[in-house]
Amino acid sequence: MAHLEIREEVEEGEDGSDAGGDDDEAEDDAFVQKYRKVTPNIQDYWIKLMPDQDEFINVLLKTFSEGLQAIKCFERWSKHTELLVYSEALETWDDKVGDDWGDNSLESTSLDPVAWITDHPVQKTREKEINDLVKSAYGKAMRFLTRFQPLLEIYWRNKQFDINILVNERLNNAVESLSNTLMLLKYYTAHFQTQLPGTTDIGLLHLDSKTIKQDLAPTPKLLQDEVEKLVPADTKEKTNLVLVWLTQSIRDLNKPVNDVSDFVLQI
Repeated sequence: MAHLEIREEVEEGEDGSDAGGDDDEAEDDAFVQKYRKVTPNIQDYWIKLMPDQDEFINVLLKTFSEGLQAIKCFERWSKHTELLVYSEALETWDDKVGDDWGDNSLESTSLDPVAWITDHPVQKTREKEINDLVKSAYGKAMRFLTRFQPLLEIYWRNKQFDINILVNERLNNAVESLSNTLMLLKYYTAHFQTQLPGTTDIGLLHLDSKTIKQDLAPTPKLLQDEVEKLVPADTKEKTNLVLVWLTQSIRDLNKPVNDVSDFVLQI
């Protein structure tokens, strides 16, 4: 909305002319540099990945640990107490798996795979590999979020826009400003619908941004509707004021004039 400008009020001199004279005209012709406020990393303040990187890593490590515990549901048959009666029936020279088949030879009959994989390279580097993979995936996701930056900046500027400026009597090029504003909002409506992603696969991660799209996409249209309601309502109000003034003025002019003083009062 940077194209909207309000004319400054100019004080008149005693003779009714502008106080500045030619100097004001020269200042009007001078070029004034305009700047637009931008927020380069606005997405970092308004968008957050959930779960965050550390939470995601902790869940994966916990899942691996729980998986190893779940494998322990398998029971070993060697040294199992239920097979003890068969072990006692064997002769001393018969082959057995394990040396001691007594009642207290095992604390648990569940298989424990940790002992088998402790020295495996994958088990030793498991946490580092998970950290590296997740950090890389989150880095790609954060780079993807930069595509929201221009859209969030438009949303931020629209939130700050005071639509009452469009009905300000001192608005420069009021008709063009209103027309340009409506066209810009219509463009933003289409732009938001096409440029806001719903879901995206970024390597390891599946990003669901449907909530962001649902929140941002309708905002330009809502602002456009506000403008389209405000301008006719304001025009009607000002027209009614003019009508009241004109009606009263006609009544005053219809009063009989007997001398100059009565004429001056009518004016």
